[in-house]
Amino acid sequence: ARVVFVHFSQDLETKPPARLIGVLTEYIRSIGRMMMVPVPKLPNLLIDLLLKDDRHYQLHQLLQYHILQDSEALAEKLLTIEKQYKPAYQLAIDMLTRLKSFKKLTNVLLAREKVLVALRLISQFDPQTTLTDFPRADMYLRCAMETDPTAFFIVYNWFTQRNLDLNGTTAFDPSEECDVFEEAYKDMFEKKQLIEDQFQCKKEKVPTDVGRLVLRLPRHTGDR
Repeated sequence: ARVVFVHFSQDLETKPPARLIGVLTEYIRSIGRMMMVPVPKLPNLLIDLLLKDDRHYQLHQLLQYHILQDSEALAEKLLTIEKQYKPAYQLAIDMLTRLKSFKKLTNVLLAREKVLVALRLISQFDPQTTLTDFPRADMYLRCAMETDPTAFFIVYNWFTQRNLDLNGTTAFDPSEECDVFEEAYKDMFEKKQLIEDQFQCKKEKVPTDVGRLVLRLPRHTGDR
């Protein structure tokens, strides 16, 4: 069956896709009734046909009612058609969530620079799980540093607290390759705070009664 459908798909430029959409939809539906999973090429072909024929609503229905069964491959396909069909991104995110494909979901969020959303996701799991089942800390820190200082501050402190909970120290394991981010954090926040503290200390030593200070200054002879 796959060979037949792929053969038809090669003539999409000259043949109207309506009939093929109907046949392919029913074929995938029947496979689902038999608790079987179609090969990824068939759902992908159906999606391409629906987009070509501007049947966005039908595509949404097939996904909503799980005629097109959840899979990582289908979620990846949806991510590639976001420009043609705007809801595809959120549909892919929802699908990965249902599949509990959290590592894949985190990678997608980081690729879209949604690092704080990814952080909220992994915050739901115990610290040990974040070491084994999710991307390494350096991926979050790199994304956060490229986003903005506030995001970097939040992400860095979350991971140092995780390190403390797991290992009794805020330091990163060398295998996570976070040396560059530790130095960046010191430059961006710790050194800046030290300078501000030193400035505040000097400021407190300056006399506040400016009027009396001025009166103590010797007059210049040229003022007369």
